Amino acid sequence: MAQRPHSSGFAWLPWALLTVLLAVSGLGYVHIKGDEPAITVLHVPVIAVGLCWGVLPALVLGLIFGFSNFLQVSHPDMLVQVVPRAACGVVAALVFLGIRRSSPDGSQLTLGAFCGAVAGSLTNTVGLATLACYHSLLSPELMLSTIVFHTPPEALLAVAVCVPLVVSRGRGPSKN
Repeated sequence: MAQRPHSSGFAWLPWALLTVLLAVSGLGYVHIKGDEPAITVLHVPVIAVGLCWGVLPALVLGLIFGFSNFLQVSHPDMLVQVVPRAACGVVAALVFLGIRRSSPDGSQLTLGAFCGAVAGSLTNTVGLATLACYHSLLSPELMLSTIVFHTPPEALLAVAVCVPLVVSRGRGPSKN
């Protein structure tokens, strides 16, 4: 089988541009009703970059996602808006790498990408809702509602985009 050329260290930059465009245009957020938290699709590029290029690029995209969100919300709290967004791609990358090291050869990419996408999505949604509740920005009822109703579609979207992307590339970030 022919070796695929390794991508440059900045091959993830178009994903950063996509993240900025989704954030600035508002297309990265799906508003359901009123003042309730929006379902986001902006976590997907962050998780995808974590799975394909690793922790540092994912952290950069997560910070872009977090700061853009911080600038758009009515009750800005830097910790609540930035930390879960910055962590979601990092968690996805670390879960992917951990599973890749411990899984049988045939399932490494698929299982690692699936688990990484779910873990990254959970980090974003549950982390944001929990921190917002802790900082009295969401009521406990709204926190629970956000977790219950936002987590499945956000995780499903992350899996639907990220697993085929990682498998089609034939590799994730470096194991070393």
